[in-house]
Order: sequence, then C-alpha cells, then structure tokens
Amino acid sequence: MMVNVHTVSQAFTPKQAYTARINVACINIIVDAVKQDVYNHVPVERVGRSLTPAQMDSSRLQQAKESVKRITFRDASGQCDIGVKQVLDSAYGCYIWPSALSLSNFVWHHREQFTNSTVLEIGAGVSLPSLLLAKTHHVRHVILSDLPSILPLIQSCFKLNDIDQALYDICELQWGDLEAAKRMIAMVEKQQKNRKIDYILGSDTFYDPADFEKLLMTISFILQHHNPECVFITAYQERSAKRSIQYLLDKWHLKCKTIPNSSVGEWSIVEDHQDEASVSTGALSSVFLLEISLQ
Repeated sequence: MMVNVHTVSQAFTPKQAYTARINVACINIIVDAVKQDVYNHVPVERVGRSLTPAQMDSSRLQQAKESVKRITFRDASGQCDIGVKQVLDSAYGCYIWPSALSLSNFVWHHREQFTNSTVLEIGAGVSLPSLLLAKTHHVRHVILSDLPSILPLIQSCFKLNDIDQALYDICELQWGDLEAAKRMIAMVEKQQKNRKIDYILGSDTFYDPADFEKLLMTISFILQHHNPECVFITAYQERSAKRSIQYLLDKWHLKCKTIPNSSVGEWSIVEDHQDEASVSTGALSSVFLLEISLQ
C-alpha cells in the first residue's frame, strides 16, 4: 500500500477534521504552566532544520529545566496514573508530544493484547507507552532504547513510577547501527531465555526523512533475525502530504497497514494544578497509527 499522509488524512470525518483545530490546545494541556512555553526553548531556526535526537548536546540536556507531569488514563474498568519527567529543551525526545499520547491511548485501550508479552520501545524518550504497560503489569518485560544522552531520562521516569527493575532494561540503540541491534537481541535472548520480542513500539518515529531508512532497516533486521512474528506499532503525526515510505518498505521487505482511528476511543488527562480535561482522539486527527510487519 502507498503510505501517504494525504491519503490517510482523507479517511477522517468532517468532525475529526474540525477538531484538528484544537491540536494546539491539546498540546497546552500536556505542556503545563511552567509557562515559559516549550516553544521558547525551541528556536524557529532549530525547528526549521528538523533537529533529531542525534544532534542533541548532552551537556545542554543536563542543564535544561525539568518538570514532572501526571497523566491519567481511565476507562470503565479502571485507571492508571503515570508520572513523566520532562526536560524542556530542543531535544524533542525529552517531553511528551501528541503522537506519544495517541500511541499510549491505543496501548491503554488494548492493554490485554500485550499480556505476558515482551515489548521493545525504540526512540523511547519519556517512554510513556512502556510506562503504561509496565505499571499495569500487562507485559512480561519491556526494553527501552534511545540515544546514550536520553537513557538517564528514561531511568528517572521509571524510578518516578516505582517500576520494579526486574520488569525493564534500558539500552542504547541508534537506528541503522546493526551491531547495536545484534547486541540488544543477544541481551533479550539471554535474559528472556526462549522468549522473543513480541511488539516494537515507537512514537513519532517518522519525523526526520533522513532517518526513515535507518529506522526501517533496524526494524527489518530485528524481525528477520529475531522474531518474524513481531510487529512494529508506531504513531505518526502528519507534517507533509508528500511523504511516502512505500519504496523503503519494499526495499526492506516490510508491509504496512493503518490502525483505524475508531479503535482507540476517548481518554482523560489530569495535570497537576489544572482541572481534568477529557480529550477525544479526534483532537489529534493529524496523528495516526501504523502497524508494520514482514511481507
């Protein structure tokens, strides 16, 4: 299939298209009243260059301002409170973006699907989907991966939520580095014995076109050399109707399908010092979910 943002966006109803206008309001719910505005920490020229986490200066990350957010996911069967430590810096992996919320919302409403599974999150950043799975005790194990400078942030988020260290591992994994992927696979197979990675999760992984092939190369390698039944579920925010990954999917022997927006439902967010806000996923109509697997 042609994975084209314009084509996918046509699937939304007029109501969902209208609610896209409140995307900025949704982001304001997430990035709370430190009210220096996250955007003041992301100069326009940096946004224009589409900085990736690999371009981040780790010393600046250590000096950046931190804040803690609480997000509550709930439905008729219960709720789960997640604390997330954010770093207000130009490193996009260091705070919550709408795609992470959409993926986490999907995970919450389909958490039974992940029961007793082993999950790898790539480009984990604040690791919201994995925190949710670990805290609800649905997964057998989670592996969090990102660039070296982001790993301390991941560790602090898991400590903040009192997650048992036996439930997770944190490792460096740069997309396109197949030696690092081999080491990660060896670690999983040694620690999990006969277990395999069942799911790979990623939020906003298709952000910088320069990284698309490295990402899909890494996904293909893990699936082909570790578990052909594994699937990669990622949330993508539409930024250009001209982008397509079909030729890269074909090159790396992968296939892709969209996950229907209707399969997610509604969710609630509770912020410190703010009233509860209930947000329909229609408010994030520029974000959609993909499931990628081997052909």
